Amino acid sequence: MNIQSGPGGPPAPLPAGGINGEKITIRNEFPGGAFEQWDYEWKGQQSGGSWQLTGYQFRGPTSRGDIDNPTQPF
Repeated sequence: MNIQSGPGGPPAPLPAGGINGEKITIRNEFPGGAFEQWDYEWKGQQSGGSWQLTGYQFRGPTSRGDIDNPTQPF
């Protein structure tokens, strides 16, 4: 599955390494209910693996904040 992320990626660096199957989520919340969220999973061995993007979500703000604003997975 090819997951599309927002421009620039998450606002924080990912850890340098991980354990096979380890998961991390980074969520950036904005005023008005908007957010971006990146989900990663470590694939491979600690010294030879990498973080793979497994999910990305964006929710834009509305005039009513986050009420009735659908999440848009990509």
